[in-house]
Amino acid sequence: MLGIRFFLNSTQKFSARHFSSWNPNENVALNKSVDIYDSEIADRVASNLKLDNVKRHIFLCCDQSKAKCCSFNDGMEVWNHLNKRSKAHNDSVGNLPERFARTKANCLQVCKEGPIAVVYPDGIWYKKVNIETLDKIIDNHLINGVFVEENMIQNAGKTVQNCVKQSD
Repeated sequence: MLGIRFFLNSTQKFSARHFSSWNPNENVALNKSVDIYDSEIADRVASNLKLDNVKRHIFLCCDQSKAKCCSFNDGMEVWNHLNKRSKAHNDSVGNLPERFARTKANCLQVCKEGPIAVVYPDGIWYKKVNIETLDKIIDNHLINGVFVEENMIQNAGKTVQNCVKQSD
C-alpha cells in the first residue's frame, strides 16, 4: 500500500514522508508519528502556523518545472528573499493579526515578465517581481495594504481603479 506519513519533528513542525508499507507503530528517529487519519491534524498545523493571524497571502511563481516567465535561478532567488523577509516580519509581530503567508507556486499561468506574484485577499497580480520589487510589495502591500501600482498587471484580477470604485 502506498501513501504518505506525517511526522511532527523535533522542532514541532509537520513534515511528510512517502512510504511503501503502512506500519502505524513505526517511528523515524527524532520524529513522533502522526496518524494520517487524525481528524484534528489540519487544525494543529494551522494553529502552529498561526493562520488565524494571517492578513494577506502572496503566491510567487518561481519553481517552474519548465522555466517560462523567468529563469529558475531568478525565481528561486526571489523566493529565498521572500522566505527571509516573511520569517523576520512574522517573528516581529508575534501573534498580532499582521502576519502574511507565502506559497511557492509552480506556475501562475501568465508566463511573461516574471516572476509573477498574486496577493490575496486583494486579488492583485504583480509582474517583474525581482528582489527590489518584492521588498516594495512586502513593505507597501503585504504589511500596509498599499498596492505597488508600477508592477501591477492591469488586466488580471482587480485593478487600482476597480478597488477605488468598490470602496466608494
